[in-house]
Amino acid sequence: MDAKSNNETIIIAALRECKDKKDILKVFKDYKKNTINEQISLLEKSMYNPQTFYSSGKINKNDELDLTIDIFLMGDWKINEYYDKAGL
Repeated sequence: MDAKSNNETIIIAALRECKDKKDILKVFKDYKKNTINEQISLLEKSMYNPQTFYSSGKINKNDELDLTIDIFLMGDWKINEYYDKAGL
């Protein structure tokens, strides 16, 4: 595993421990993940890459990040964590 992959794994693990938006933003700040695209990508990876459909058409990146954070905080992705641990 290269250093970038290892760092990403650490960040994803930290994100999975977050309980609110403040925690998420702190992880991004602590690991210097400043671009919105990078933040969205890391959140999606932490949720096991769910498929998200935007029914209202094209949205801007700030709104996409806010929506991704809201989806993360709903916690529905956690069932995928159990599947992953069970090898399913």
